[in-house]
Amino acid sequence: TDTWKLDNPGRAADLHAMLAEAGLSTAQLEVDALREGADTLAARIAAVAASGKQALVVDAETRQDLLTLAQVTTQMSEALFWVGSGGLAREIAGLAGLFDARAAAQTQCASQPRDENAPVLILVGSLSAVSDRQCAMLRERAGMAELTVPPAMLRDAERHPDWPAWRARIGEVIATRADLLLRIGRDDAFDPAEGALLSTALAALVEPHFGALGGLIATGGETARAMLSAVGVGSVELIAEIEAGVAVGKPVDARASQPHLRIVTKAGAFGTDHALFAAWRYLRETPATSAVAGIGSNGSNGSNGAHGSHDPA
Repeated sequence: TDTWKLDNPGRAADLHAMLAEAGLSTAQLEVDALREGADTLAARIAAVAASGKQALVVDAETRQDLLTLAQVTTQMSEALFWVGSGGLAREIAGLAGLFDARAAAQTQCASQPRDENAPVLILVGSLSAVSDRQCAMLRERAGMAELTVPPAMLRDAERHPDWPAWRARIGEVIATRADLLLRIGRDDAFDPAEGALLSTALAALVEPHFGALGGLIATGGETARAMLSAVGVGSVELIAEIEAGVAVGKPVDARASQPHLRIVTKAGAFGTDHALFAAWRYLRETPATSAVAGIGSNGSNGSNGAHGSHDPA
């Protein structure tokens, strides 16, 4: 895909090869294994686990395949760790009974008042064409302020002479309680490998002003992770899905001053052109008491995935 080519030029998109590079031994389960019956599937997965293999790559073609995989693996006694895809996360989240207790807790939390006028920050670290189109629609329809931070300044971070001015500029917009679209720019020195570095610097610029926010929309996984890490948010509890793969949640460990902060995350080169605008409108127009419609999944909706956990960032 274009996303893969942007972030991994020249690398083959092969799960087994990538997991092997990380030092993990792998096994493969073909799609036919998902259609042999629940008991047979469970036995085959258990056999792989017993063999010492550390990662099982499962092929799936349909939503029913993913549902079968979800139903079987959530009932197994082996300790499994689900990894992708968004389609698998959706089927796991939809299983009856798994999230009833959390849904009740979400309803209780969401019923508490929050500051409806606190600003929303839209943080865009992705440089994909998809993100460009989403930002263009957001600007056109929401009419909000936009700042594009030069990557040269972010590379030097606090050492750059313009760092204090940029931090102050961001703070001035947020202090007016206006929503802000904040993006990482691109220059001739761009290198896909520096994404985490630039995102970490961008998060450091925002961090002193984060306490004033009522909502965060972060697109680009590295950007979301960097921002939440900078403010001490280690996990996000998903409470709804705005559109396929665009999840909204609340921080499990929010600062005392931000108990009602809502966070939307999505992959950078993902979603419809409408995705950022829809996320912004959701945070602006949906009362906190309505933000418990269900548990969504974030990431690719593709069917090819391996067992592992869903990371909202």
